[in-house]
Amino acid sequence: MWRAICGSVRGTTHILNGKPNQDSIRSEIDRAGEYGILAVADGHGSDKCFRSDIGSRLAVRTAVEMLERIVKQSNGSNLSFIKDVIENKLPESILSIWRKRIEEDYLTARFSKLNKEKNIVSFGTDSMETETKLENMYLAYGSTLLATIATNEYAAGIQIGDGEILVVTEEGKVKSPIPKDERLFANDTTSLCSESAIADFRFFFERLSDRSPVLILLTTDGYVNSFKNESGFLKVGSDILEILREEGSEYVEENIENWLTEASKYGSGDDITLGMIYRVEIIESRE
Repeated sequence: MWRAICGSVRGTTHILNGKPNQDSIRSEIDRAGEYGILAVADGHGSDKCFRSDIGSRLAVRTAVEMLERIVKQSNGSNLSFIKDVIENKLPESILSIWRKRIEEDYLTARFSKLNKEKNIVSFGTDSMETETKLENMYLAYGSTLLATIATNEYAAGIQIGDGEILVVTEEGKVKSPIPKDERLFANDTTSLCSESAIADFRFFFERLSDRSPVLILLTTDGYVNSFKNESGFLKVGSDILEILREEGSEYVEENIENWLTEASKYGSGDDITLGMIYRVEIIESRE
């Protein structure tokens, strides 16, 4: 049976600068625990992306809904078919619905006219509106997206932009299953708002044995950047598995946002979001 734990905190620099938490997280667990779905997104922090908190929220909502539709409609399908749907159909579906929801939000809220000198979209008090090009509309809501689904038969994940997905085995071995994108450097990232978004998605798909993996973690880059090196970050996977076994899920739920706040304060200063889905057997095995 799969369960989820989610945490998201506003970054210390965002607090100082008066910015909202631009990260979002959403999970969906089957009532019987037969599958778990989790998505996190990181809205871009630049002035051009002033509605990215809404964009990230729409991104995780859309991803979870689409993955749940796939798992329900593909019941009884072979794993090759499911893999093909996730890798070749899902990105287009997510982008189409995400953009439609952005257009609906724009029709409600509108933008002020473009500041051509700074080339940014911003709010203003001028009642005179101008036509906003679609690419500018999507840019204002720009966001990354990471999502995963785990059933008793397979685990899969999709990603566009920075952040990390970690898979942890029952023995505590940790791996990052999504292929690296060498274009992601410093503050540069691929995004849902870009014209090449469909081609920028990356994937993993894994047939599962009875008890592996037991834990999948998704996090925005604010958490990754709070560690001095990759090995320190990867250790988070085995550490959380150990805490789940020794202290239980309630302890993690009660403390996760405190951990993330400390990481932001002494690390990246950015918003930090961490979500996990895990097999209940992890907890039962400690008794």
